[in-house]
This record gives sequence, C-alpha cells and structure tokens, in this order.
Amino acid sequence: MLAQIPVLIGAVMVPSQTADSFSLIGVPAHIIGIAITVTGGIIVLAGALQLGEALTPLPHPRDGARLREEGIYRYMRHPIYSGLIVGSFGWALAADTLSCVQRLCAESQTIFPGYVLSQSRKSRVPTAAR
Repeated sequence: MLAQIPVLIGAVMVPSQTADSFSLIGVPAHIIGIAITVTGGIIVLAGALQLGEALTPLPHPRDGARLREEGIYRYMRHPIYSGLIVGSFGWALAADTLSCVQRLCAESQTIFPGYVLSQSRKSRVPTAAR
C-alpha cells in the first residue's frame, strides 16, 4: 500500500495534456489543488499520529483510551475525517475533475438532445398510485 502513495501523488502532479484541460480550472488552480491535497494529508497524518495506539479502524474508541484535547484535536474533533474531505477536494481540483464533468455534460447534451426535454416532461406525467 505504501508503494501506491508516490504513484498517486505523481498522477496528480502531472497536468493533463488535452487541448481543453485548462479551459475551466487553469494552471494556478491545479497547483492550488495539489497544495490543498497535501494539507489534507498533513491533517490526516497529524490526527493519526496524535492518537497513537488509540487509533482504531472501528467507530468506537479502544478500552481505556482517553479523549484527546491537545494538538490538532484542540481545533477539530475529527481531524482524520476532515483531512480526508479536504484532501479529496484538493485532489478533484488538481485532477481537473470539474473540466471533465463540464465536458461530460456537453457531450451528453450533444449525443442525447431530447433527454433534457424528456426529463422536464417526466415530472408532469402522473404516476400510478401504489
């Protein structure tokens, strides 16, 4: 598992080379996304290290574990979850995910031009009572 981390980091740090990859987000946002991802990773690591042996994959604490109120736990109650959310947002920004979503929406409207119209009519069609 540890061998995957450099590969994943490298995948994010290499910008995509498609013609319209910077149309929505741009290079500065890519760099900001990497910084946000690293920040999320630091938050996760700090939370895990400060828990020490009390760290468990289960949703309840180990027997005899005390409530942490120092370090990063002074500022947030769930730094591991918070760091994962922050890191995921940064990853999406760095990977130019929003541009991909924009292209998918445009392509789906081109391929299925009547779909949006049929979906707007669907809400007006009465359904059978159960």
